[in-house]
Amino acid sequence: MTGTAHQWAAAVHVPITTEQARAAASTQQMTIDTTTSVTMDGIYCTACRGRYGHPHTGPSCPVEIGGRH
Repeated sequence: MTGTAHQWAAAVHVPITTEQARAAASTQQMTIDTTTSVTMDGIYCTACRGRYGHPHTGPSCPVEIGGRH
């Protein structure tokens, strides 16, 4: 995603097995099925790390100039 908008991502907690952890540790990726439930930890901009809906108090985001996310 590029342009003038922030690059939003969701931080989530995904329950995994020991085998999945071992595989993910070596590949740094994994696939989950549609029945896996995840817990949302937060939403943030991957470019500036600003949290969604919170005033931006740090340096300007590389992909958006403005005071709010």
